[in-house]
Amino acid sequence: MGRISFTFVDTVEAAIQQAKHAAGEKDVTVVGGPNVGLQLLKAGLVDELQIGTMPILLGEGQRRFECLEGLQIMLMKTRLVETGQRTDIWFTI
Repeated sequence: MGRISFTFVDTVEAAIQQAKHAAGEKDVTVVGGPNVGLQLLKAGLVDELQIGTMPILLGEGQRRFECLEGLQIMLMKTRLVETGQRTDIWFTI
């Protein structure tokens, strides 16, 4: 099993740069909520997006694609997996 380590950085760009350096030729996956996803989309650092949803209401929540006005982002659905009440959707950017 692989080793997990954490490094704290100031920007998503720095995080991706360090992750790519550590991964070498392998793909880099970022796990996070809507805020992290928005930062990565705004920085143009996303080529695939996976969104997992469950029909549970926990207050107001966060909007996934708020504050992306002016960006030309096209999402193409590439995969859909339903497991019980959870739905995971993959998009290519």
